[in-house]
Amino acid sequence: MYTTSMGGIRSKVEECTYIRKLFDNLGLKVDERDIFMHKDYQSELDMRLAIQNASVPHVFVNGVSLGVSMILSGDVEGFQTTSLVSRYCQILLMTRRGLMSQGT
Repeated sequence: MYTTSMGGIRSKVEECTYIRKLFDNLGLKVDERDIFMHKDYQSELDMRLAIQNASVPHVFVNGVSLGVSMILSGDVEGFQTTSLVSRYCQILLMTRRGLMSQGT
């Protein structure tokens, strides 16, 4: 999971905190990479998504993008959580079955 701790971007920090807490509450293991603390992580994220200045938070499951920004745009917190968990499980199952290629 790519995040930022840069306080100047309050909404991004709040989104990153929300996703971090959500995964923690669900008991899911997260490898967190703070793009503010380690600039190489921003380059790494950009390469993985093939775009420049990719936004955070961004989560990958088995190397496949989860699309967190789409989930965070919802209005109802329950919908966000349900969508996130559903997409997480879908990608996890598909990558385990070899139906979706894993990124690096």
